[in-house]
Amino acid sequence: MTGREGPRAPDPDDWWSSSSASAPRSAARSSRRPASDTSVTQPSGRVEPEDWLDEGGAESAGRFGMPADPRQRAAIVVVAALLLVVGLIASGVFAGGKRPTATTSTGPTTSVSTTPSTPAAAVPPPPTATLVPGASGSEVKVLQRALAALGFSVGAVDGSYGPATERALKRFQRTHGLGADGVLGAKTLAALTLALRP
Repeated sequence: MTGREGPRAPDPDDWWSSSSASAPRSAARSSRRPASDTSVTQPSGRVEPEDWLDEGGAESAGRFGMPADPRQRAAIVVVAALLLVVGLIASGVFAGGKRPTATTSTGPTTSVSTTPSTPAAAVPPPPTATLVPGASGSEVKVLQRALAALGFSVGAVDGSYGPATERALKRFQRTHGLGADGVLGAKTLAALTLALRP
């Protein structure tokens, strides 16, 4: 061992040395790519990343895997914002609280009537003359239809002023406070005409 040794070769494992011999290596390192905390200096002087999964990703990827180029970052942000707006429109957020209901028609449309399906019975006209039991003809049929329309059963509408028509007329007269004689006189005819008015 001599007291004075010649220039030493730089030790690649000596991270703390600040010798001037490591300056060219660090300059070469910075010219190629930025060194990360996990880089390893090879004996040939080349700096390589220690992580074998990182294949040049330190140059192309920035923080959180975003590209380092600001234009690429802006493009990604714009695309993400557009996708968000399209998703919100599709879900109906901007529809004002009401989602339109879809109606499908498989055939011809039919209108719904609000009136009853069976037409209301037409109110028959009252007889035009007075009648007595035993009479027959068209005026008796008019009387029988009128009594039936008011809810007083006369049996068959046959144009014969028989016992069934007489009984129905007596019930009508009692209901309206008239003398129940079964004869269609002037007072009974007036009451019948008034009852048939709509």
